[in-house]
Parts: sequence; structure tokens; C-alpha cells
Amino acid sequence: MIVRDIKLLRAMEKQGLIILDHNTGRTVTHWSGAPTKAFYIEDRAAGVPSVFPFRGKTYEVKYFDGCFNPFVVTEGTNASFV
Repeated sequence: MIVRDIKLLRAMEKQGLIILDHNTGRTVTHWSGAPTKAFYIEDRAAGVPSVFPFRGKTYEVKYFDGCFNPFVVTEGTNASFV
């Protein structure tokens, strides 16, 4: 499941685990034209782990079809879009 808790995403960024996209938390226009809230992050640099522990849970950075930016998801999310 995609992490949609802005406070949690900001805490992860503070720890250096992710870099928030400048649109994260804002309402943006989806490619379909519908307004939606952005929860994606910046693309990660090579060598940075895509799976990481944080506050007792394991999270993963994952791309979904149709989006150029990755999302933070709970580990084991297999769907192409959640």
C-alpha cells in the first residue's frame, strides 16, 4: 500500500531515507485530467537501498506503471497500482 501519511514521509526524509518531490502533499493534475494529491518522491540515486526499515516497519521504494516518480510503499506491495 502506498504511504499517504505526509508526516511519516517527512520523518523519513529527515532521516535521509527519501527525498520528497516538491509536489508531495499538494493537489496536482493526474494524467487523466482529474485532480489528485501527490504522494510520490524524488528518483533515488544509485547505491541507495530501495528497501529500508523505519519505526519498526519495512518500507520499499517502488515505481508503478504510468508514473515517472517512485512511491514509498509497505514492503511486499505487488500490485502495479495501489
